Amino acid sequence: MKGTHLHLHLCGGLSIILAAIFYANFRNTTLLSGYLDFFHLAELNAIVLPKWIYFHFPSFLQTLFIGYVLHFTNCSSKKSFNPATGAIFFAGLLELFQLFSLLPGTFDINDVIAIFLASFFIFLITPHASSNQKPNTIKHKKLLHTGLITSSFLLSMACMEEINECNSTYSICVKPITLTWEELREDINPEYGNTAVITVPGKIHVKDKYLFIVDNYRGVHIFDQTDPQNPIRVVFIPVQGTLEISINDGLMYLNGFTDLVVIDYQAVLNGDFNQSHIWRKVDMFNAPKLSSLFPDNYNLEGEISKYSQYSNSYLTKDKSKLIGFIIGYIDTDGTQVRYGEYDPSISMQDTGDML
Repeated sequence: MKGTHLHLHLCGGLSIILAAIFYANFRNTTLLSGYLDFFHLAELNAIVLPKWIYFHFPSFLQTLFIGYVLHFTNCSSKKSFNPATGAIFFAGLLELFQLFSLLPGTFDINDVIAIFLASFFIFLITPHASSNQKPNTIKHKKLLHTGLITSSFLLSMACMEEINECNSTYSICVKPITLTWEELREDINPEYGNTAVITVPGKIHVKDKYLFIVDNYRGVHIFDQTDPQNPIRVVFIPVQGTLEISINDGLMYLNGFTDLVVIDYQAVLNGDFNQSHIWRKVDMFNAPKLSSLFPDNYNLEGEISKYSQYSNSYLTKDKSKLIGFIIGYIDTDGTQVRYGEYDPSISMQDTGDML
């Protein structure tokens, strides 16, 4: 029996050592790596792993660990099964938890591929377990099986990146552009004339002789289109966070990030506009999620905790501890990129040369 499983013990032991070296030297910002100083090798400091190994090898290792333990915790007394099946199930379940934000981390189809590759390897090297188990061992093996689920869950948690600071080796670290509640709700002062530039054109609305064009996340431009071939901009009304527009009975309805903003645009056009011609209903909408702002390989520079006062996800009802939210970032060349301006096609695949 021992000879039968010798190669499994060797594979399991080598996998554990390999995992320890990997986390100690290449993923040293994880919760697990802090306990692996013994495996830190200075000779490996100069090596930069390919991104597909750096990001997806942990899923491969975790699946090997699950399959190795499953081989010795088979609780079936009548019919044996290959642990590769269980490894796919448990590792896939942990990945699925990340998809629904039940575990820290990001769901990635490449991690699923790594899980299947590891499970196939387990299937090839694992012999069928004997079905001649004593009945009184079933209870103990069920307990071990429960232990597997728990240890796999903890291993998944331990292998997650610490929410500490941006790793410039594998990410582009950028400064955030923030907006406080006071800045969001400051006075709105129309800019008359034809000098304002449309940065990111959005929704268009036509009313009488006027053309309304939303400048995404910035405000609304109003044009006089008496001559349809030569519309002339009359005024730009800056409203932070505008994407939607509706007009009815001389009133213009806009969203301003979290607020509903109603403006008497006739007063604006007549030139007698003041702040009494604005009505604001606060906290009507959610702020945009951070995922709608940053490309996949961009992260906020420095320690994440220093941005804890700014919401970077959907706002909750309790905003008492928040002073605002993140609305963009300053790129490495100094360019300001706000919501709706970045190219969503940017990804790790496009920046492989940085690795």
